[in-house]
Amino acid sequence: MSTHPKFEFSGDLCNWEVYRYVKEEEEELKESGDEKQGSFATILYELRKYLEQFGSSEQTEEGLSETLEKLAKYNLTKMEALQLINNQPRAPVVVYRIIDNCEERYTEEQVNEILELCRPPNKKKKCSAFATPTVQN
Repeated sequence: MSTHPKFEFSGDLCNWEVYRYVKEEEEELKESGDEKQGSFATILYELRKYLEQFGSSEQTEEGLSETLEKLAKYNLTKMEALQLINNQPRAPVVVYRIIDNCEERYTEEQVNEILELCRPPNKKKKCSAFATPTVQN
């Protein structure tokens, strides 16, 4: 009998979905106290730390849904939208690299709109894919 987790994903996942899964697995391992899973726990920890570097821990399900709804008007493929959300482009050149035939499909203004929708929160006033921190005085 294998003690390794069984993955039952079907389809493509954004970084936030992977991050959420990793957090859940870490919690289950911690609760189970299974020391045989030491190397798996290390992999989960390293993966979580990696994803946190790129803002996955700041994203929310509602924010991702809202961003996808806003991106829908651009008729992006599923993979293009996924890459935009995961990569959080900070420059138009990155958008051009992610979207096939971008220069033929979109104007420069549309590319900038797409860029603004997908930017990380510290690079714009409001990014719907991310939680908005509240400041208390």
